[in-house]
Amino acid sequence: MTSPRDLNSPRDGFRPFDRPHPAAAERGPGAPAAPAPPGAPASSVPATEPRRGRLLSTLLAGAVAGAAVAAPITLLLDEEPAPAPSAAVAATPDADVTPVSAPAGTALDVNAVLDTVRPAVVAIRTEVVRPTSAGLERGEGAGSGFVIDPAGTIVTNSHVVEGARSISVELDDGTELDAELVARDPSRDLAVLSVDGGDLDALEIGDSDALGVGDPVVAIGNALGLEGDLTVTTGIVSAKDRDVPVTREITLRGTIQTDAAINPGNSG
Repeated sequence: MTSPRDLNSPRDGFRPFDRPHPAAAERGPGAPAAPAPPGAPASSVPATEPRRGRLLSTLLAGAVAGAAVAAPITLLLDEEPAPAPSAAVAATPDADVTPVSAPAGTALDVNAVLDTVRPAVVAIRTEVVRPTSAGLERGEGAGSGFVIDPAGTIVTNSHVVEGARSISVELDDGTELDAELVARDPSRDLAVLSVDGGDLDALEIGDSDALGVGDPVVAIGNALGLEGDLTVTTGIVSAKDRDVPVTREITLRGTIQTDAAINPGNSG
């Protein structure tokens, strides 16, 4: 079990403007962790200890299909800051949201899940200035998020937008929009953004209680902040109800563990 540490960790997908982004391949289960980039978040909130396990938040999940498929885009941990243990935002009851469904016991059609979910998943990019031991460092960050109502409300991780001077999102069709930070809760690692994009595709908040160990997982995100399409990986629910201490003050409770390959940039 990894213990908390005092040093702050870099934000998800962060890299300095004046340093090349190192090439990295997706990591599957058991692969070595990528080295963390230098720097520390501007926030005074203690950052996380890098963890070897991959964990999904139990409640903040988009389009969960009964007991058959876990969140296509969720809050994720894999050498990244802490995800939220619970969701503070619920989908509008009458919103034009898109659930994903698959009968229990049937094989998961990943392509069908992607066709349904992908239009509501966004890539998030930030410009950040934060203090380091050598002074202020300018950089950019990358993360993921998903639309929860057609009016343009987007949910992501707090650490994805921490210290951001500007935030933009890229929709599935390539449209880039400026985003406004509506609220963030560092203690739950949850943030809500707003964009003016018209009638957007949206996902329904899923029921994590319906998940079972062994259920398939599809993770979609802006892994490594790479250009082009979002990265898609698959796996299973490895365990439920994990309690994970990530700082001295914060323990994530009731998390879901998965073996789906997850990289910096997937957070959101």
